[in-house]
Amino acid sequence: MGAQATTLRKSSPGAALLKATRQGDVQRAEEILSCSPGAAAYCTLEGISALAVAAGLRRADLLERLLIALQESCSHRQPKAAKKSFAKTVNQKNVHGQTPLMLACKAGAVDCVRLLLEAGADATLFDTLQQRTCLHYAALYGWPEAVEALLEDEAVVRTADGLQQPLRETLLADSQGHHRYIDGRDGFGLASLHLAASQGHLAVVKVLIKQGANLTVRCNVAFNLGATEPWTPASTPLHFAAAGRGRVVQAILQAAAEQDQEAVAQGRHTIDIRLLSDFRGHRPYDIAMRHGFRSLLWALNPRVPLAMLLQRAATSPPALPSLVTLAAAALRSQLSQRLAQLEGQAAEAHNNGLHDPEAAAAAGPAAGNNVSRLGSRAGSREGSAHGASSYAQLLATSTPAFAGGSLRGGCEFASLFPAVACTAAAAAAAEAPALFGISGGAAAAAGGLLGGNCAGSCARVSCARTGTSAASVAGCPVCLDSRVQVAITPCGHALCLDCAAHLSRMAQPSERVVAPPLCPLCRGLMAGFQLAACVS
Repeated sequence: MGAQATTLRKSSPGAALLKATRQGDVQRAEEILSCSPGAAAYCTLEGISALAVAAGLRRADLLERLLIALQESCSHRQPKAAKKSFAKTVNQKNVHGQTPLMLACKAGAVDCVRLLLEAGADATLFDTLQQRTCLHYAALYGWPEAVEALLEDEAVVRTADGLQQPLRETLLADSQGHHRYIDGRDGFGLASLHLAASQGHLAVVKVLIKQGANLTVRCNVAFNLGATEPWTPASTPLHFAAAGRGRVVQAILQAAAEQDQEAVAQGRHTIDIRLLSDFRGHRPYDIAMRHGFRSLLWALNPRVPLAMLLQRAATSPPALPSLVTLAAAALRSQLSQRLAQLEGQAAEAHNNGLHDPEAAAAAGPAAGNNVSRLGSRAGSREGSAHGASSYAQLLATSTPAFAGGSLRGGCEFASLFPAVACTAAAAAAAEAPALFGISGGAAAAAGGLLGGNCAGSCARVSCARTGTSAASVAGCPVCLDSRVQVAITPCGHALCLDCAAHLSRMAQPSERVVAPPLCPLCRGLMAGFQLAACVS
């Protein structure tokens, strides 16, 4: 007889509906509910119902259909009995005392939370495991939408005198006394703001503060939330956040500063939240110091006025620059100053008709030897040349033998490629206009780019050995329409003044990262400039 009863129980519509809900079979659930709406009230011995399963699985469609079927099954009863039966099913607890609304808040199912609240689910119930409410679950697992759904104005409860009161302002008799719902304590004496701050859920902290959570709420029981030692009684949420939750610390202190500013405007006196100590006498500053989070010490220092924190948040200055950023900015400034000097020297040399290669070679090193060289290369590869055409980029990446992919300096280029190699390179450059369809000045620039991408060194070789003009074999490899005037040190690649000035200009003040200037051809660090060997 017992076996037969067990078989009938397993094959009942309620059990079949529970199985279909677990599997997410909407069609099967619709078939069962259409034949037997009362199956929605089915519950196992462990307190598991189809409502709880649908809420935990974030299936708002199934949950809505179950609630409709549950109302249909209770419609034939008396209104009072139907309402009581419906509320009992909606608030059915499992073996841990968790209701479907708690499971929905734990899973972050906002749609399910709103459906259950509209259906009359009681959000003020505590579980039997840790004495936590739905708000504790939503705050602990970091679901700001669920917290907002519980604390919004539409979430109300009916008082004993028949009036409606917002849920967040309702007084509850929790494990530590009577507190507002938003500041209710669980079995360990922790409020929702404690749980959110301890886990670093910044969005939840902001929602709780916006809804009026008490910033000075204190826990009453020592509890370990995964830290090296238990949190002592009388700890505030700022104590929890001081153990490495920097953004949460900033949000709490900003809210405290705003409240202090309002109190001063109204003539009231408030206590700085940073002065509150726990049971051992430790302030949030001491917590941050003990855990080694020195970046939080300035904000947590009570000697720093809260008004200064508001000003800092309003201006929102960028982070402190690194040494690499400072060095890059200094290098760019030095290059800009050097270019201003070389521009005057190049103009003077051009006006005086300085076309002698030997004199130009003597004037260039004399003007550029005073510039310091950096032996290290920047790890960044983000710099790009101003106005670099796709043709120049193609040649710089596809022809490493000539574009400097494996050669880093002009001197090495001149020593590895003698006059024969340069002549062969010039012959290859003569064919480039036919291959790429360019002509005129661009063809001459392409010849300089292919035949000797190291424009400065190749110009020196051409002028010294063949006697040809630098303008006929080399142009600016970046813009392709200007003559070379300065050479980069230490690599020796030559550029025009406009492109060199663009590469070495200072970054905008709004930019937080200043990249070191890199040569557009060999990607080496630009340590300085000197006059090119041949200036036409």
